[in-house]
Amino acid sequence: MALAIKRNGHPRLSEQLSIDSAYSVITDLEAKAFNIQATKIYVDQLPWRTTATKIVKDLGLAIGQGYQSQQLSRLISEKEERLAMNSALAMLTYRSRSCEEIAGKLGKRGISSEVVTNVIKNLESAGYLNDKVFAKTWIEERVQVRGLGRHRIKKELLSKGVDPKTVDRELETIYGQQEEEELALSLAKTRLSKYVGLDNIVKMRRLGQVLLRRGFSPAITQKVLREII
Repeated sequence: MALAIKRNGHPRLSEQLSIDSAYSVITDLEAKAFNIQATKIYVDQLPWRTTATKIVKDLGLAIGQGYQSQQLSRLISEKEERLAMNSALAMLTYRSRSCEEIAGKLGKRGISSEVVTNVIKNLESAGYLNDKVFAKTWIEERVQVRGLGRHRIKKELLSKGVDPKTVDRELETIYGQQEEEELALSLAKTRLSKYVGLDNIVKMRRLGQVLLRRGFSPAITQKVLREII
């Protein structure tokens, strides 16, 4: 419930406001640097909380408004719950994601950590989020479509916040060393046809660079190069 504020023309905001002590006054709304999706709310000239800029607009928050802090906090949290869930589901319709990916994107929008944690738990319980399934799907796509090595796939999954033990376990289950060597050899043979006329040293250097960029280990790269050249 907003309370109308009267201004008396004095230069300092604290001197401009005449308000019941049960209410707090919004004294500033500050968009976060390099992230206009989030807004920091100042109450009684002190930082109070950060929330999504969309929620600030939806609630019509403005400098000079008076609110009961508990009531305003409850309104914001309710809005954050709905926004976080809708945003997460929208992201998941595009492609599968890790829990950390969703949490990071919601946090960037200004959603509080408490709300993010609750939404992640609810999505996990409902089966929408599962890091084990995400890792499995990611590995299969990277192997079958992109032809990547284990080192690069592991690095990608770790960057998305998947637990290292989960990554290692799924890699061992789905993508064994023999399969990785066979894929590296197939890739090298395909690329070798493009290097006709080059001497063996140049061929080895270029093929080695290709395999390493794809994420194959130095050991597998050397083994493949010895086999085909």
